[in-house]
Amino acid sequence: MKTLIACYSFTGNTLKVAEDLKAAINADLTRIEVQKDTGYLMKCVNAMLKRRTPIKPCKTDLKGYDALVICSPVWAWNVPPAVNEYLEELKNCDGRKLGVIVTCGSSGDESVMNRIRTELAKKKMGFLGSMLLKEADVQRGDYADKVKALAAQLQ
Repeated sequence: MKTLIACYSFTGNTLKVAEDLKAAINADLTRIEVQKDTGYLMKCVNAMLKRRTPIKPCKTDLKGYDALVICSPVWAWNVPPAVNEYLEELKNCDGRKLGVIVTCGSSGDESVMNRIRTELAKKKMGFLGSMLLKEADVQRGDYADKVKALAAQLQ
């Protein structure tokens, strides 16, 4: 199965997990990056208001891919604005499979995962699996078994 991993990471924790999954399943990786950065407080406010923010060009067309894995942190118990924009820009989603990785400091991971799943279900994507990780687990490197389990679901 040819898979694209789309990752937004502010601190590097989410990117670390995305890169480990990339190696485990031999996937392609695209980085979701904002065009213009704002302060952390404004990022959180925009996340709480469920806004989108312009992102740099990245792979948003799923033509040629069988599956997509969205990797996102939690910001103020919500999806970051850059990820909201990426979800809006996605093309050729019909029939593709979906995986979700969510990282968080303490809470909000379930609601963010469910929001991403809901948005991509609207684009007719079928859910395969997910992984929820706390920041402390990522920093300790204590998540290899979860990567293996998700990799098995995606293959």
